Amino acid sequence: MSNPLRPCMATMSRIAARIADTAWQALLFLMLGMPVAWASGVSISNLTITTFKQIAFAEAEISIGQGDKITRTATTRHSSGTVSYRSVNPAIATVDALTGEVTAVLDGETTIIATQAAQPPYRHATASYKLKVNGTPVTPTFTWSDQTVRLGNTLTLNDPTDSPNKLGAFSYVVNPDSAGSIIATVDNQTKVLTPSRVGSTTITVTQAAAGNHKDAHLTVTLTVDEAIAPNTPGEEAPLSPNTLALAPITKVTTDPAFMPAWTGAVGDPTSIQVSLNNPGSHVVAKLASDGRTIVLTGLAGEAEVVLTQPAQNGCQGTRVVASLTVKPAPFQITDFTDFEVDYILGRGAIPTKYSLPTDLAKPAGSTSDFIFTIDGYSSVASIEGNTLLVHRRGQATITATLPADELRHLEAKKQVTVYVEYYDPPPSGPVLGTGGVDIDLTPIRRRVLPVP
Repeated sequence: MSNPLRPCMATMSRIAARIADTAWQALLFLMLGMPVAWASGVSISNLTITTFKQIAFAEAEISIGQGDKITRTATTRHSSGTVSYRSVNPAIATVDALTGEVTAVLDGETTIIATQAAQPPYRHATASYKLKVNGTPVTPTFTWSDQTVRLGNTLTLNDPTDSPNKLGAFSYVVNPDSAGSIIATVDNQTKVLTPSRVGSTTITVTQAAAGNHKDAHLTVTLTVDEAIAPNTPGEEAPLSPNTLALAPITKVTTDPAFMPAWTGAVGDPTSIQVSLNNPGSHVVAKLASDGRTIVLTGLAGEAEVVLTQPAQNGCQGTRVVASLTVKPAPFQITDFTDFEVDYILGRGAIPTKYSLPTDLAKPAGSTSDFIFTIDGYSSVASIEGNTLLVHRRGQATITATLPADELRHLEAKKQVTVYVEYYDPPPSGPVLGTGGVDIDLTPIRRRVLPVP
């Protein structure tokens, strides 16, 4: 007795052999969605296509504390391509490219992306999850000078200006002296201190908690001197010390213009004159036309900020000098991204050459040039100078390094992935560029891969 399915099976074998060389053609065949008669009395009238995610994370969003570590690996299906991990913002959290272990660095949010390399017939694929880092509250530090006032006068208290907590309000408490007496009071609405007796004690400055900062305290000395007796004819009253102070200043070359944040000013603050000394071989900072704002020149080095105030309101004149240190700024390479290139077939073992970009953005005036290197274990491609030599299909990691310029910026690095596919040119062959370079990637414009 003959098998009625035998003609159907033979037909399916012949069709499968014809379309098996490419997965997408097979899928197109299955998606026709119409009844197909294979033999008399045999037909397929219903076909269900099931989609799947090639790579995925179990969670879409994760929260961890600052300094914590977690490992989340992506689940893959069907494709056996290797998986690597990266963080969109390494300043918030870093990730081990091989294991997926995440280390939380700063308070904020970033995205962790897993990329699975292409493995025919499957293309490379990506999955991601949002990571929120909850910062650990820190106690800010600030400076404030000892305070002096004469009996019969009042003293307006100026809040510290160097606290990293920019939101917490300041309040002041005059503590009892060694005898348990209160020698002054403070109105925290007006920040005015009123002495009541001569003596010495302490003032506690408190900044309220705000944001990611705890409350902070600092205690300084308060001295209440005798009131100045009325002058007799021909006599001048003695002058009190001037309490003007300026803390050392540290900036980076890319910081904006700023005004010196002094403390303890007496009398009219507009009487304070600002000047700069640049003792090094180059100018680090200049004064703006208003005579008070300091403008950085973009060069690292040392300078001095000098404050001068003449005698006034019963206080002596003074001259205060503070150091200004300008350090090279960090720099991020932003215009070098993942990209695809082709390995041209039919030329034996001759590699396909590409010119790497020579016009990547760098800080103004930088004397450094970009250096390109490739994963030392890669057999997919190699680098000679600024030329990328492609040897076979696959993927490799390229690192662009901008060495530090000691006057302008720190060293910068950026890693990208190059994906290589085969290209079988027409008989006439590809058109080669000059100098044996097949395609110029300056700037890279060929099939640039979007970053999720």
